[in-house]
Amino acid sequence: MLKNIKFKLFLRLLMSYILVFLIPFIAFSTIISNYVIGNYKSEILNLNLKSVNYIRYMLDERLSEIDTAKIQITGDAMIKDFMSKEYMPEYERAYAASAVAKRMKSYYTYKDTVAGLELYVPNLNCVVTGSSTYSKKEYYETFLKTSGITYKKWCAEFDGSGEKNIKTFSSTDSDGKPVILIVQPISVFDAKDSFLFTVVDAGAVLNAYHRIVPDELDTRFYITSAEKILFSSDNKADDIDIKKVLSSEETYVNLTKNKIALRGNSISTELNYICVISEKSLFGKVE
Repeated sequence: MLKNIKFKLFLRLLMSYILVFLIPFIAFSTIISNYVIGNYKSEILNLNLKSVNYIRYMLDERLSEIDTAKIQITGDAMIKDFMSKEYMPEYERAYAASAVAKRMKSYYTYKDTVAGLELYVPNLNCVVTGSSTYSKKEYYETFLKTSGITYKKWCAEFDGSGEKNIKTFSSTDSDGKPVILIVQPISVFDAKDSFLFTVVDAGAVLNAYHRIVPDELDTRFYITSAEKILFSSDNKADDIDIKKVLSSEETYVNLTKNKIALRGNSISTELNYICVISEKSLFGKVE
């Protein structure tokens, strides 16, 4: 009987010691676990933010080079003469446009994300690209029909006498690949404005993004203007509220469906670069 009592007391004492050590251990483990998960989440978000800022910096640097090329183009006597013409016979215009295209190429070497420079001259109803010359209608039908802008609006906005703002459009190249057009007016004395189109290769931008962010992370990458999505990595826009993301002063913006948005805003244009990542993806990697 005495042995049983001693044994029970021993068990109680043992359990007391176990609880004394176990409870702090569980609490400490919980704190450490939360710290590790939070730290990992922060690292993944910072990685995505780093990639977005890298894209912003890279494109701003390229567009700064385009600004330098624009100054050279507007100062080129031959190109200025072409832009100031009120009329040219078709055969003469084709020859002059070919010479203008070659001259424009000499002012900028296409690299990374910039696929080309194009010149639209309203007076001559032509768009000079690196490979061909299009009438305004032909250019619209080939590259801009799917952009959301109507031909009537296209004509009204780019007749050379409207607002002198930089505009952006989603478009496709001759192979149907997604591009973004950044349109800048070029003023020539005593003539309607012409327009310089900078062609940004959206696929090349996405590839640059994925060189930093692992493909296995459940992320979506967007390029937007102040009002609309110009490019989406998966052609979807159901998980992003542009106004909410762009108006927020926070680095990370919580969206619906447990998603987080990160953004980088271009300094020189109205372009914004946004990454949306799901929290499920974050915690799934931890588990």
